Amino acid sequence: MKEITHILGIDFSPYSTKSMLIDFKLLKTRNEIAHGEYSVFDKEEYIELHVEVIAMLDIFRNQIENAAINKDYMRN
Repeated sequence: MKEITHILGIDFSPYSTKSMLIDFKLLKTRNEIAHGEYSVFDKEEYIELHVEVIAMLDIFRNQIENAAINKDYMRN
């Protein structure tokens, strides 16, 4: 995520506190499932992760939309 925001020239700070959530809850669980490992994931944990990911996606979408509107891609 840090590399993607850097490439796009958008602010990474809204995601900096979410690194552990992304790396260990989202990606670790995704990788376990993708590799056929059994993973315990309770309902509350899923709802928390879902809410956080949707919030981050909303922020990311807004950042990209604002960068396009402001033509930030033309500045470099």
